Amino acid sequence: MGRKGTRYKAAGNQIGEMMRAERRRAEKAMKEIRENDGAFSKETNAWLLEMGLFGETDAKLMYFGQAIRGLVPMCDWKLMEKWANDIMEVDEGMGCFMLGSLYSPGTPGFCDIKKSIAYYQRGADAGHEECRNILKDIGEDLGGLQGEDTDAKPDGTDSNPHMILHFACQTMEEYQAARQALKLWLKDEPENPDALLQMAAYYANGLGVTKSYKQALKYYRLAADVGSAEGLFYVGLMHQDGHGCKQDYEIARKCYTKAAGMKYPRAFFQLGRCSELGLGVNPDPKEAERYYKKGIALKDPECYLAMASEYIFGNNREPDFKKAQKYIEAAKENTAENNSYVLEKIERAGRMLAFVGGDTSLLS
Repeated sequence: MGRKGTRYKAAGNQIGEMMRAERRRAEKAMKEIRENDGAFSKETNAWLLEMGLFGETDAKLMYFGQAIRGLVPMCDWKLMEKWANDIMEVDEGMGCFMLGSLYSPGTPGFCDIKKSIAYYQRGADAGHEECRNILKDIGEDLGGLQGEDTDAKPDGTDSNPHMILHFACQTMEEYQAARQALKLWLKDEPENPDALLQMAAYYANGLGVTKSYKQALKYYRLAADVGSAEGLFYVGLMHQDGHGCKQDYEIARKCYTKAAGMKYPRAFFQLGRCSELGLGVNPDPKEAERYYKKGIALKDPECYLAMASEYIFGNNREPDFKKAQKYIEAAKENTAENNSYVLEKIERAGRMLAFVGGDTSLLS
């Protein structure tokens, strides 16, 4: 074999080895992809990137999924945008889902919640299930705000767009962006009690803003001024605790009384506490019980727990652990799953019942 033939043979061997190495690399990457639905290794992500650059649609989708979950350091987001637009040409729903994700809060240089929702809406219209689920999550937040009788569409498209942006950001726990959207909502509707209550809650809890009870009280008062029973209740609570103002039980009780007159359930519990502990009024256990029972008629869980406590400790009656247990169970039935504050109170009441009653079977 001549010198040229030897060179061709060596080159052929080298190419063959490169092809075998690439095949082994692909097999290793595919094995990891099949067996792992979480973070891929750096090598597998590099292989997906290469395949995506060669035009492989599935590789683009998988690499994008890793990137949007924050699993690709130093991601080229402009390339991800291009890939999403490429995929939209062959699968509109999936492309819209990718772009909606890309414009969501948290993507460097791309955060645009208005565009994000617009793409999710377009994807939902194209039949993409995940886009529909995301819009449904936002719609449930809106529904929770507006009440069960709202006529709003599931995606909130007939509502104030700034309200939609606010709750979309809040769902994603992007509170600074949510508060900015809320400010625009209040600019559109300065007397909307729900928007005022949301702003008060941000200040009261320090979400997206420096915590300030004084500012929270300001917005609770504004909500109360436009007829919000919840606003009245919180003005009372702030005065009871001395948050953002001088502690004043009489003002607190007056606010609770007005809110109770508007059938706000939590107001009856606080009125009962005022009567039971003598806050702004002479102590009167019987009056307290009347308030608790009125709250129970409106299914307030804290009123159920107050009555449970009466039967656990035998206040003005003989202890009755069975009745106490029923009140605790009723409190649990009427407490939302995300109300951690009341759920903790229910757990404590259960432990106290077991300790005082000396029979843990009462909790079964």
